[in-house]
Amino acid sequence: MLIIYSAMVGAGVTTTLVFLGSFFLGKKRPSEKIGLRKFRLIEQQLPNFLSAVSSSLSSGSSLLQSLETANEKTSSPLKSFVSGILNMVKAGMPLEKALEKTAKGLKKGSLLLALYSMAASYRSGGNMVQSLSQLANLCRERESLREKIQASTAQSRMQGMVLILVPIFFLGILFLTSPGNFKDVLLSPLGRKLLLAAGVFQFLGMLIIKRMLKQEIL
Repeated sequence: MLIIYSAMVGAGVTTTLVFLGSFFLGKKRPSEKIGLRKFRLIEQQLPNFLSAVSSSLSSGSSLLQSLETANEKTSSPLKSFVSGILNMVKAGMPLEKALEKTAKGLKKGSLLLALYSMAASYRSGGNMVQSLSQLANLCRERESLREKIQASTAQSRMQGMVLILVPIFFLGILFLTSPGNFKDVLLSPLGRKLLLAAGVFQFLGMLIIKRMLKQEIL
């Protein structure tokens, strides 16, 4: 009976924390439409893709031909974005409109900047080779900076994880070593309120640690 009651209380606290987490952390990220993992992969693939487009343009190919050539050497998920642009062009849409339409589905990132840059250069007839080469170098620098930040905050993230798990392990040890005291905490109104308050403060601590360690590369 105690185990069932404990499970119900634990489920209630967990549900509350999940709801609070969804409420506070569920804000739409700029990369949410494509998923954070795909967003990161695209950011990593983009420098080589832009270099390939720039190289093809230098050899005298048009932007459309350069995109097709570079896309053949690119893997997913970036390949699906470029293929979508090419399909829109084949359907009769002007290239600059296809680039801008794809860019509107994004809210930030190097791909957004690259699409608008290509559309603007294509429309104005600017030096696209130079702009894409510079953008490719900028993307590489951003990825290098992101990796350095991840490496420099690895220890802090591990310490935060330890601080988050310590209360959970403490409750488990208390349940195993002193079930009587644990039972008193669970069955008393004050004990349940304290557990709920501890869970809420635990969540707030997780939120604060997450905010402190978050490093956004614009």
